[in-house]
Amino acid sequence: MKHHSTVVSLSRQMMVFSGIQHDICSLTTLMNCLCNLKKVNLGFSMLAMIVKFGLQPNPYTMNALLHGLFNEGKVNEGVELFQKIMENQYPCDQCTSGIIIKGLCKSGNLRSALDMLKQISENGRLKSGVVCYNTIIDGFCKERRMDRALIIFQDMLDRSIEPNVATFNSLIHGLCKTGECRQATEFFENMIASGVSPDVIMFTCMIDILCKEGKMYKEAISLFNRMMDEGIYPDVVTFNTLIDALCKERRTDEAVMVLELMAEKGLKPDVITYSSLIHGFYLSGQWTEATNLFCKMVTQDIFPDIVTFNILLDAICKEGMMEKAEEVLELIKHKGVKPNENTYRIMIKGYCLQGEMDKAKDVSHLMVTKGFSLDLATRMLDNAYSKGKRTDEPKGNK
Repeated sequence: MKHHSTVVSLSRQMMVFSGIQHDICSLTTLMNCLCNLKKVNLGFSMLAMIVKFGLQPNPYTMNALLHGLFNEGKVNEGVELFQKIMENQYPCDQCTSGIIIKGLCKSGNLRSALDMLKQISENGRLKSGVVCYNTIIDGFCKERRMDRALIIFQDMLDRSIEPNVATFNSLIHGLCKTGECRQATEFFENMIASGVSPDVIMFTCMIDILCKEGKMYKEAISLFNRMMDEGIYPDVVTFNTLIDALCKERRTDEAVMVLELMAEKGLKPDVITYSSLIHGFYLSGQWTEATNLFCKMVTQDIFPDIVTFNILLDAICKEGMMEKAEEVLELIKHKGVKPNENTYRIMIKGYCLQGEMDKAKDVSHLMVTKGFSLDLATRMLDNAYSKGKRTDEPKGNK
Protein backbone atom coordinates (compact mmCIF):
# COMPACT_ATOMS: atom_id res chain seq x y z
CA MET A 1 0.00 0.00 0.00
CA LYS A 2 1.06 3.58 -0.62
CA HIS A 3 1.43 5.69 2.52
CA HIS A 4 3.06 8.81 1.12
CA SER A 5 1.44 11.15 3.66
CA THR A 6 2.60 8.95 6.55
CA VAL A 7 6.17 8.97 5.27
CA VAL A 8 6.15 12.77 5.00
CA SER A 9 4.81 13.08 8.58
CA LEU A 10 7.40 10.66 9.99
CA SER A 11 10.21 12.46 8.19
CA ARG A 12 9.20 15.77 9.78
CA GLN A 13 9.14 14.17 13.23
CA MET A 14 12.60 12.73 12.65
CA MET A 15 14.02 16.15 11.82
CA VAL A 16 12.21 18.14 14.52
CA PHE A 17 12.17 15.86 17.56
CA SER A 18 14.87 13.24 17.22
CA GLY A 19 17.52 15.34 15.52
CA ILE A 20 18.33 12.46 13.17
CA GLN A 21 20.15 13.73 10.10
CA HIS A 22 18.79 12.69 6.72
CA ASP A 23 20.98 11.19 4.03
CA ILE A 24 20.42 11.29 0.25
CA CYS A 25 18.32 8.10 0.34
CA SER A 26 15.87 9.35 2.99
CA LEU A 27 15.58 12.80 1.39
CA THR A 28 14.99 11.28 -2.06
CA THR A 29 12.31 9.01 -0.55
CA LEU A 30 10.66 12.05 1.04
CA MET A 31 10.88 13.92 -2.27
CA ASN A 32 9.28 11.00 -4.10
CA CYS A 33 6.39 10.95 -1.61
CA LEU A 34 5.80 14.68 -2.05
CA CYS A 35 5.78 14.29 -5.84
CA ASN A 36 3.31 11.41 -5.62
CA LEU A 37 1.09 13.64 -3.49
CA LYS A 38 1.22 16.15 -6.36
CA LYS A 39 3.36 18.58 -4.38
CA VAL A 40 6.24 18.80 -6.83
CA ASN A 41 7.03 22.38 -5.74
CA LEU A 42 7.88 21.05 -2.29
CA GLY A 43 9.90 18.38 -4.06
CA PHE A 44 12.09 21.09 -5.59
CA SER A 45 12.43 22.60 -2.12
CA MET A 46 13.80 19.23 -1.01
CA LEU A 47 16.33 19.42 -3.88
CA ALA A 48 17.50 22.78 -2.54
CA MET A 49 17.87 21.19 0.92
CA ILE A 50 19.91 18.34 -0.56
CA VAL A 51 22.30 20.83 -2.15
CA LYS A 52 22.44 22.88 1.08
CA PHE A 53 23.44 19.80 3.08
CA GLY A 54 26.23 19.13 0.58
CA LEU A 55 24.69 15.88 -0.56
CA GLN A 56 24.99 14.55 -4.11
CA PRO A 57 21.69 13.96 -5.96
CA ASN A 58 21.38 10.55 -7.60
CA PRO A 59 19.29 9.36 -10.58
CA TYR A 60 16.36 8.54 -8.26
CA THR A 61 16.35 12.16 -7.07
CA MET A 62 15.97 13.60 -10.57
CA ASN A 63 13.55 10.87 -11.64
CA ALA A 64 11.24 11.69 -8.72
CA LEU A 65 11.05 15.34 -9.79
CA LEU A 66 10.58 14.46 -13.45
CA HIS A 67 7.78 12.04 -12.61
CA GLY A 68 6.21 14.62 -10.30
CA LEU A 69 6.02 17.26 -13.03
CA PHE A 70 4.35 14.93 -15.51
CA ASN A 71 2.06 13.61 -12.75
CA GLU A 72 0.75 17.16 -12.31
CA GLY A 73 0.38 17.68 -16.05
CA LYS A 74 3.31 20.13 -16.21
CA VAL A 75 4.55 18.80 -19.53
CA ASN A 76 6.62 21.82 -20.60
CA GLU A 77 8.35 22.00 -17.21
CA GLY A 78 9.05 18.26 -17.43
CA VAL A 79 10.69 18.64 -20.84
CA GLU A 80 12.74 21.60 -19.56
CA LEU A 81 14.00 19.60 -16.56
CA PHE A 82 14.93 16.70 -18.81
CA GLN A 83 16.90 19.02 -21.09
CA LYS A 84 18.76 20.41 -18.05
CA ILE A 85 19.55 16.87 -16.91
CA MET A 86 21.03 16.10 -20.31
CA GLU A 87 22.89 19.40 -20.78
CA ASN A 88 24.28 19.80 -17.25
CA GLN A 89 25.27 16.16 -16.81
CA TYR A 90 22.90 15.68 -13.88
CA PRO A 91 22.69 12.04 -12.72
CA CYS A 92 20.24 9.92 -14.71
CA ASP A 93 19.61 6.33 -15.74
CA GLN A 94 17.45 4.34 -18.14
CA CYS A 95 14.38 5.04 -16.01
CA THR A 96 14.84 8.75 -16.78
CA SER A 97 14.30 8.18 -20.48
CA GLY A 98 11.29 5.96 -19.71
CA ILE A 99 9.68 8.69 -17.58
CA ILE A 100 10.04 11.42 -20.22
CA ILE A 101 8.73 9.18 -23.03
CA LYS A 102 5.80 7.94 -20.93
CA GLY A 103 4.98 11.46 -19.79
CA LEU A 104 4.86 12.79 -23.35
CA CYS A 105 2.81 9.85 -24.66
CA LYS A 106 0.35 10.01 -21.78
CA SER A 107 -0.24 13.70 -22.46
CA GLY A 108 -0.93 12.96 -26.14
CA ASN A 109 2.39 14.29 -27.46
CA LEU A 110 3.41 11.26 -29.53
CA ARG A 111 5.26 13.40 -32.06
CA SER A 112 7.33 14.98 -29.27
CA ALA A 113 7.94 11.54 -27.76
CA LEU A 114 9.35 10.35 -31.09
CA ASP A 115 11.62 13.39 -31.30
CA MET A 116 12.75 12.79 -27.74
CA LEU A 117 13.47 9.14 -28.51
CA LYS A 118 15.68 10.22 -31.39
CA GLN A 119 17.46 12.76 -29.16
CA ILE A 120 18.09 10.13 -26.47
CA SER A 121 19.52 7.71 -29.03
CA GLU A 122 21.83 10.34 -30.50
CA ASN A 123 22.99 11.75 -27.15
CA GLY A 124 24.50 8.50 -25.94
CA ARG A 125 24.14 9.17 -22.20
CA LEU A 126 20.91 7.23 -21.93
CA LYS A 127 19.65 4.07 -23.59
CA SER A 128 16.32 3.97 -25.37
CA GLY A 129 15.37 0.48 -24.29
CA VAL A 130 12.35 -1.72 -24.84
CA VAL A 131 10.22 0.27 -22.34
CA CYS A 132 10.60 3.50 -24.35
CA TYR A 133 9.72 1.79 -27.61
CA ASN A 134 6.80 -0.10 -26.05
CA THR A 135 5.35 3.14 -24.69
CA ILE A 136 5.40 4.85 -28.10
CA ILE A 137 4.15 1.76 -29.95
CA ASP A 138 1.28 1.41 -27.46
CA GLY A 139 0.41 5.09 -27.93
CA PHE A 140 0.11 4.74 -31.69
CA CYS A 141 -1.84 1.47 -31.34
CA LYS A 142 -4.39 3.12 -29.04
CA GLU A 143 -4.83 5.85 -31.66
CA ARG A 144 -5.26 3.09 -34.29
CA ARG A 145 -2.29 4.45 -36.24
CA MET A 146 -0.90 1.02 -36.97
CA ASP A 147 1.27 2.18 -39.86
CA ARG A 148 3.28 4.35 -37.46
CA ALA A 149 3.33 1.65 -34.76
CA LEU A 150 4.76 -0.89 -37.20
CA ILE A 151 7.43 1.55 -38.39
CA ILE A 152 8.56 2.10 -34.78
CA PHE A 153 8.51 -1.67 -34.24
CA GLN A 154 10.79 -2.17 -37.25
CA ASP A 155 13.13 0.56 -36.01
CA MET A 156 13.25 -1.26 -32.69
CA LEU A 157 14.33 -4.47 -34.44
CA ASP A 158 16.89 -2.62 -36.57
CA ARG A 159 18.51 -1.31 -33.37
CA SER A 160 18.69 -4.89 -31.99
CA ILE A 161 16.25 -4.08 -29.18
CA GLU A 162 14.40 -7.31 -28.44
CA PRO A 163 10.61 -6.93 -28.22
CA ASN A 164 8.88 -8.50 -25.23
CA VAL A 165 5.35 -9.73 -24.56
CA ALA A 166 4.18 -6.15 -23.86
CA THR A 167 5.34 -5.09 -27.34
CA PHE A 168 3.37 -7.86 -29.02
CA ASN A 169 0.35 -7.27 -26.76
CA SER A 170 0.08 -3.67 -27.97
CA LEU A 171 0.55 -4.55 -31.64
CA ILE A 172 -1.87 -7.49 -31.64
CA HIS A 173 -4.56 -5.50 -29.80
CA GLY A 174 -4.04 -2.60 -32.21
CA LEU A 175 -4.29 -4.82 -35.28
CA CYS A 176 -7.49 -6.41 -33.94
CA LYS A 177 -9.09 -3.01 -33.35
CA THR A 178 -8.35 -1.99 -36.94
CA GLY A 179 -9.74 -5.25 -38.34
CA GLU A 180 -6.36 -6.75 -39.25
CA CYS A 181 -7.03 -10.04 -37.46
CA ARG A 182 -5.04 -12.15 -39.92
CA GLN A 183 -1.96 -10.01 -39.40
CA ALA A 184 -2.51 -10.17 -35.65
CA THR A 185 -2.50 -13.96 -35.84
CA GLU A 186 0.77 -13.85 -37.81
CA PHE A 187 2.32 -11.63 -35.12
CA PHE A 188 1.25 -14.14 -32.48
CA GLU A 189 2.94 -17.00 -34.31
CA ASN A 190 6.07 -14.92 -34.93
CA MET A 191 6.18 -13.99 -31.26
CA ILE A 192 6.19 -17.64 -30.19
CA ALA A 193 8.79 -18.48 -32.87
CA SER A 194 11.06 -15.74 -31.52
CA GLY A 195 10.97 -17.27 -28.05
CA VAL A 196 8.65 -14.78 -26.37
CA SER A 197 6.12 -16.58 -24.17
CA PRO A 198 2.52 -15.33 -24.35
CA ASP A 199 0.83 -14.24 -21.12
CA VAL A 200 -2.82 -14.55 -20.13
CA ILE A 201 -3.66 -11.21 -21.79
CA MET A 202 -2.16 -12.35 -25.08
CA PHE A 203 -3.90 -15.73 -25.05
CA THR A 204 -7.22 -14.06 -24.23
CA CYS A 205 -6.77 -11.62 -27.10
CA MET A 206 -6.02 -14.46 -29.53
CA ILE A 207 -9.01 -16.49 -28.35
CA ASP A 208 -11.17 -13.42 -28.96
CA ILE A 209 -9.71 -13.05 -32.48
CA LEU A 210 -10.42 -16.68 -33.37
CA CYS A 211 -13.99 -16.40 -32.07
CA LYS A 212 -14.60 -13.29 -34.15
CA GLU A 213 -12.97 -14.72 -37.27
CA GLY A 214 -16.08 -16.75 -38.00
CA LYS A 215 -16.85 -20.06 -36.36
CA MET A 216 -13.23 -20.91 -35.57
CA TYR A 217 -14.31 -22.23 -32.19
CA LYS A 218 -12.36 -25.47 -32.40
CA GLU A 219 -9.18 -23.44 -32.85
CA ALA A 220 -10.18 -21.12 -30.00
CA ILE A 221 -10.86 -24.03 -27.64
CA SER A 222 -7.61 -25.67 -28.76
CA LEU A 223 -5.71 -22.49 -27.91
CA PHE A 224 -7.59 -22.33 -24.59
CA ASN A 225 -6.42 -25.88 -23.75
CA ARG A 226 -2.89 -25.10 -24.90
CA MET A 227 -2.87 -22.11 -22.58
CA MET A 228 -3.64 -24.31 -19.58
CA ASP A 229 -1.17 -27.00 -20.69
CA GLU A 230 1.57 -24.38 -20.61
CA GLY A 231 0.68 -23.47 -17.03
CA ILE A 232 -0.91 -20.12 -17.91
CA TYR A 233 -4.26 -20.14 -16.17
CA PRO A 234 -7.20 -18.35 -17.80
CA ASP A 235 -8.73 -15.48 -15.86
CA VAL A 236 -12.37 -14.37 -15.75
CA VAL A 237 -11.91 -12.29 -18.92
CA THR A 238 -10.63 -15.35 -20.82
CA PHE A 239 -13.59 -17.48 -19.75
CA ASN A 240 -16.04 -14.66 -20.52
CA THR A 241 -14.59 -14.27 -24.02
CA LEU A 242 -15.12 -17.94 -24.84
CA ILE A 243 -18.55 -18.16 -23.17
CA ASP A 244 -19.82 -15.05 -24.98
CA ALA A 245 -18.66 -16.35 -28.37
CA LEU A 246 -20.30 -19.76 -27.84
CA CYS A 247 -23.55 -18.18 -26.64
CA LYS A 248 -23.78 -15.92 -29.68
CA GLU A 249 -23.66 -19.07 -31.82
CA ARG A 250 -26.38 -20.68 -29.65
CA ARG A 251 -23.91 -23.32 -28.46
CA THR A 252 -25.18 -23.05 -24.89
CA ASP A 253 -24.32 -26.62 -23.85
CA GLU A 254 -20.64 -25.96 -24.55
CA ALA A 255 -20.88 -22.56 -22.88
CA VAL A 256 -22.23 -24.21 -19.71
CA MET A 257 -19.33 -26.68 -19.80
CA VAL A 258 -16.91 -23.75 -19.91
CA LEU A 259 -18.80 -22.19 -16.97
CA GLU A 260 -18.39 -25.42 -14.99
CA LEU A 261 -14.67 -25.49 -15.80
CA MET A 262 -14.47 -21.90 -14.61
CA ALA A 263 -15.91 -22.96 -11.23
CA GLU A 264 -13.47 -25.89 -11.04
CA LYS A 265 -10.60 -23.44 -11.44
CA GLY A 266 -11.89 -21.45 -8.47
CA LEU A 267 -13.01 -18.43 -10.49
CA LYS A 268 -16.29 -16.69 -9.73
CA PRO A 269 -18.53 -15.70 -12.65
CA ASP A 270 -19.29 -11.99 -12.90
CA VAL A 271 -22.15 -9.98 -14.38
CA ILE A 272 -20.64 -10.30 -17.88
CA THR A 273 -20.53 -14.10 -17.59
CA TYR A 274 -24.18 -14.32 -16.60
CA SER A 275 -25.31 -11.74 -19.16
CA SER A 276 -23.69 -13.72 -21.98
CA LEU A 277 -25.26 -16.99 -20.83
CA ILE A 278 -28.71 -15.46 -20.32
CA HIS A 279 -28.53 -13.96 -23.80
CA GLY A 280 -27.45 -17.32 -25.24
CA PHE A 281 -30.32 -19.16 -23.56
CA TYR A 282 -32.85 -16.65 -24.89
CA LEU A 283 -31.41 -16.90 -28.40
CA SER A 284 -31.80 -20.68 -28.19
CA GLY A 285 -35.35 -20.44 -26.88
CA GLN A 286 -34.33 -21.90 -23.50
CA TRP A 287 -36.58 -19.65 -21.41
CA THR A 288 -36.55 -21.76 -18.27
CA GLU A 289 -32.75 -21.97 -18.19
CA ALA A 290 -32.44 -18.24 -18.80
CA THR A 291 -34.87 -17.34 -16.02
CA ASN A 292 -33.27 -19.77 -13.56
CA LEU A 293 -29.83 -18.35 -14.33
CA PHE A 294 -31.10 -14.81 -13.79
CA CYS A 295 -32.44 -15.80 -10.36
CA LYS A 296 -29.21 -17.63 -9.51
CA MET A 297 -27.25 -14.55 -10.46
CA VAL A 298 -29.17 -12.42 -7.95
CA THR A 299 -28.90 -15.00 -5.15
CA GLN A 300 -25.11 -15.03 -5.58
CA ASP A 301 -25.01 -11.26 -4.95
CA ILE A 302 -24.05 -10.56 -8.55
CA PHE A 303 -26.42 -7.74 -9.34
CA PRO A 304 -27.62 -7.38 -12.95
CA ASP A 305 -26.53 -4.23 -14.76
CA ILE A 306 -28.49 -2.45 -17.50
CA VAL A 307 -27.01 -4.76 -20.16
CA THR A 308 -28.41 -7.83 -18.37
CA PHE A 309 -31.79 -6.18 -17.85
CA ASN A 310 -31.94 -5.14 -21.51
CA ILE A 311 -31.29 -8.73 -22.61
CA LEU A 312 -34.14 -9.91 -20.40
CA LEU A 313 -36.40 -7.06 -21.52
CA ASP A 314 -35.71 -7.66 -25.22
CA ALA A 315 -36.54 -11.37 -24.98
CA ILE A 316 -39.81 -10.67 -23.13
CA CYS A 317 -40.87 -7.96 -25.60
CA LYS A 318 -40.18 -10.21 -28.59
CA GLU A 319 -42.56 -12.75 -27.06
CA GLY A 320 -45.22 -10.05 -26.83
CA MET A 321 -45.40 -10.16 -23.03
CA MET A 322 -45.56 -6.41 -22.53
CA GLU A 323 -47.11 -6.57 -19.06
CA LYS A 324 -44.16 -8.68 -17.94
CA ALA A 325 -41.82 -6.19 -19.65
CA GLU A 326 -43.42 -3.36 -17.67
CA GLU A 327 -42.74 -5.31 -14.45
CA VAL A 328 -39.07 -5.70 -15.43
CA LEU A 329 -38.87 -1.97 -16.21
CA GLU A 330 -40.24 -1.18 -12.76
CA LEU A 331 -37.72 -3.57 -11.23
CA ILE A 332 -34.92 -1.75 -13.08
CA LYS A 333 -36.03 1.57 -11.60
CA HIS A 334 -36.58 0.06 -8.14
CA LYS A 335 -33.03 -1.33 -8.07
CA GLY A 336 -31.59 2.06 -8.96
CA VAL A 337 -30.33 0.97 -12.38
CA LYS A 338 -30.58 3.76 -14.94
CA PRO A 339 -32.34 2.81 -18.22
CA ASN A 340 -30.34 3.71 -21.32
CA GLU A 341 -31.23 4.44 -24.93
CA ASN A 342 -31.43 0.74 -25.76
CA THR A 343 -33.91 0.14 -22.90
CA TYR A 344 -36.36 2.66 -24.36
CA ARG A 345 -35.77 1.39 -27.90
CA ILE A 346 -36.73 -2.14 -26.80
CA MET A 347 -39.92 -0.96 -25.07
CA ILE A 348 -41.02 1.25 -27.98
CA LYS A 349 -40.46 -1.55 -30.47
CA GLY A 350 -42.30 -4.02 -28.23
CA TYR A 351 -45.36 -1.80 -27.93
CA CYS A 352 -45.41 -1.12 -31.67
CA LEU A 353 -45.25 -4.83 -32.49
CA GLN A 354 -48.34 -5.29 -30.30
CA GLY A 355 -50.10 -2.31 -31.87
CA GLU A 356 -50.05 -0.35 -28.60
CA MET A 357 -49.04 2.94 -30.20
CA ASP A 358 -50.25 5.17 -27.34
CA LYS A 359 -47.93 3.38 -24.90
CA ALA A 360 -45.08 3.58 -27.42
CA LYS A 361 -45.63 7.35 -27.62
CA ASP A 362 -45.65 7.58 -23.83
CA VAL A 363 -42.23 5.92 -23.69
CA SER A 364 -40.86 8.29 -26.34
CA HIS A 365 -42.12 11.26 -24.30
CA LEU A 366 -40.54 9.75 -21.18
CA MET A 367 -37.24 9.58 -23.04
CA VAL A 368 -37.34 13.32 -23.61
CA THR A 369 -38.01 14.02 -19.93
CA LYS A 370 -35.00 11.82 -19.08
CA GLY A 371 -32.70 13.99 -21.15
CA PHE A 372 -32.70 12.16 -24.48
CA SER A 373 -33.21 14.28 -27.59
CA LEU A 374 -36.67 14.65 -29.12
CA ASP A 375 -35.25 13.77 -32.56
CA LEU A 376 -33.89 10.48 -31.21
CA ALA A 377 -37.19 9.60 -29.52
CA THR A 378 -39.19 10.46 -32.67
CA ARG A 379 -36.85 8.50 -34.92
CA MET A 380 -37.04 5.45 -32.66
CA LEU A 381 -40.83 5.67 -32.58
CA ASP A 382 -41.08 5.97 -36.38
CA ASN A 383 -38.70 3.04 -36.96
CA ALA A 384 -40.46 0.82 -34.44
CA TYR A 385 -43.89 1.74 -35.88
CA SER A 386 -42.87 0.95 -39.45
CA LYS A 387 -41.47 -2.44 -38.38
CA GLY A 388 -44.59 -3.19 -36.38
CA LYS A 389 -46.77 -2.24 -39.35
CA ARG A 390 -44.85 -4.53 -41.70
CA THR A 391 -45.22 -7.39 -39.22
CA ASP A 392 -48.99 -6.93 -39.14
CA GLU A 393 -49.36 -6.90 -42.96
CA PRO A 394 -50.72 -10.04 -44.67
CA LYS A 395 -47.93 -12.19 -46.15
CA GLY A 396 -49.31 -11.75 -49.65
CA ASN A 397 -48.80 -7.98 -49.56
CA LYS A 398 -45.48 -6.63 -50.89
